[in-house]
Amino acid sequence: MQFFVCQQIQLFVYSVLCGIIIGILNEPFRFLRYAGFNSKTEVFIQDIIFMSANAIITFFFTLCFNKGDVRFFILFGELAGFLLFRYSIGMLTGYVFGFIFFVIKKISVAVKSFFSFILSKLYKTIRFILSRLPLFNKVKKFSCHRGKLYCIIIKSTNFFRR
Repeated sequence: MQFFVCQQIQLFVYSVLCGIIIGILNEPFRFLRYAGFNSKTEVFIQDIIFMSANAIITFFFTLCFNKGDVRFFILFGELAGFLLFRYSIGMLTGYVFGFIFFVIKKISVAVKSFFSFILSKLYKTIRFILSRLPLFNKVKKFSCHRGKLYCIIIKSTNFFRR
């Protein structure tokens, strides 16, 4: 199928716009990687999902605008649109993601230190209260030189004195 030059330029511009859409769809995956989901298996799964979505987008784009014919300039236009988005608005979103996670990290450290302070005070208070109760005191061990039965009776009653 032959296209005029004007139609091919229009198709190239549309493919650049399609590449920008692909760049926008890449942002949630970048956000997940900034959030810490960047182990090998998580990145592998994210890449498979991202590439599958891009393949479907490219397929439907070429099906709608070029009657299913994949041409080199369409793929080049998508790549150019993706890189255009990535190195313009994508750089700004990267700084925003970094700032967001910096703030979240500072807030989480403050909350963690607050709760650890509260829990340590609570633990010390509970320990102090339990140390005053006779049931939770340690029994003093002493050697018994008399008969064993007398020794057992002394130790068992010694625990309940006070």
